[in-house]
Amino acid sequence: MSRPKIVKGIDGFEISLSKTFLGKDKNTAHTFKLPKKMDEELVEYFSLNDDSLQVPIQLYIEGRMYDAQLRWWRGNRTMPHIHHPETFPKRDGTFFVWAGIRYERTQMKMRDVFRDELRDYEATGSIPPCKIRFHHLGENIFLMLRSDELN
Repeated sequence: MSRPKIVKGIDGFEISLSKTFLGKDKNTAHTFKLPKKMDEELVEYFSLNDDSLQVPIQLYIEGRMYDAQLRWWRGNRTMPHIHHPETFPKRDGTFFVWAGIRYERTQMKMRDVFRDELRDYEATGSIPPCKIRFHHLGENIFLMLRSDELN
């Protein structure tokens, strides 16, 4: 009998709700930057490289799957205008993205999950404090929970 293969998952992480997450920034981005400490782990786990900078992922929200992307952004420091390239040698980052018509279903779900925060934003112009927790469930699936759902 063969032994089961042990697969290491990605550590869970928490972010704060923002205008960019909700697509309320000037670019209607529908994105967020993952914690810097996760970049190397995500790049390795999803085999991201210069020829493959993004992979499809699934966000598991309230019992259903929603499409998104994991993107690895590679900052170009070869022709800086103010500082020498060595000053900031690495400008990489990883993002979850659900922008564009292809991800309209995901955007609608985010508006539903954060409807109270969106209502407050429309009334006051600022996003109320809210934390969001993500857990890797395996392969390309991430569970998304509001921090108040954990209590």
